[in-house]
Amino acid sequence: MISRLVRDLLSLGSAMAIVVVVAACTSTGAVVPPTPSQTSTMGTWSYEGSAGPDNWGEIAAACRDGEGSRESPIDIQLAKLLPATSAKTVMVNYGPTVFSAENTGHAVEAVPENLTADSVTADGTTYYLQQFHFHVSSEHTLDGSYSAAELHFVNKSVDGKVLVLGVLVQLGDASSALDEMLSKLPSSSASPDNVTALTKPIDPSVFLPSGSPSAQYEGSLTTPPCTEGVRWNVYLTPITISSSQLAELTSRYSANHRPTQPLHDRLVERVPAA
Repeated sequence: MISRLVRDLLSLGSAMAIVVVVAACTSTGAVVPPTPSQTSTMGTWSYEGSAGPDNWGEIAAACRDGEGSRESPIDIQLAKLLPATSAKTVMVNYGPTVFSAENTGHAVEAVPENLTADSVTADGTTYYLQQFHFHVSSEHTLDGSYSAAELHFVNKSVDGKVLVLGVLVQLGDASSALDEMLSKLPSSSASPDNVTALTKPIDPSVFLPSGSPSAQYEGSLTTPPCTEGVRWNVYLTPITISSSQLAELTSRYSANHRPTQPLHDRLVERVPAA
C-alpha cells in the first residue's frame, strides 16, 4: 500500500531541470511516475519575500519570467474562449477512497493510499489521481477576478502525462464533504512531512461542480519546477464553502498562489460538461 507520492530527485542544469523519478506501483499493476508538485523538495522557495514567485527562476529556469511560454495559472477571459467539441470532455471516475493528509510546507495535500484507485479519462488516455490540494486565494482568474480559493486535482498517466482539474471556490453555502477533511488536516505549524490518516473515505467527485463546462489549455505546474506540458481543465462554475471553512483553510496556509502568467499564443477552449 502506498500512502503518499514518492518524491522526485531534481538536479538543475544550466538550461533545464533533469527529473529522476522512482515509479510507484499498486496492486492493479499500473505504474505511475510521481509528479513534481507542492511536495517537491528542490531548493528553498516560498510565496513571499526573496524566495517568492518573482525569484523562483533562480532555482528552476522554467519559472523565470520570459523563459516559459506555456506557464500556469492564467487569466481565463470568458468572451475569448474557443468552442470545443465534446471529444475534449474529461470523464471523471472518482469514488470513495482512503486518503492521508500531508503538510508539505507550502500546502496541505490529500494523497490516496491507492494511487490508481481514482482516475479521469481524456482523449483515450487514463490519468490516475495522485493528490489534491487547496490554494488561497485562487490561482486562475475569470476575467481578472480571483475566487476565494482553488482546488487542484493532480492526475497522471502511466507514460508521465499530467492532467489537472481546477475547481474555483467561492464563499456561500458550507461544503459538508469538506468538514471531515478539515477536522483532520495538519496545521501549518506541523512539521513538513507530517502525515495524518483521514478516518473516513473521501469521494473526490463531491468537490467537482456538476454540469459545469470547463476551460481547457496547455500549461504548467504552478510551483517549482514549473514544468510545462500539463493539460489543464478548469471548471467555469465554482463550488461554495462557508466563511468559517475558508478561515480553516486560511489558518493552514494563506496567499499560497502563483500570480497569473502571460497567455502568449495559446488557445483556451470552452469544453462542454460531461
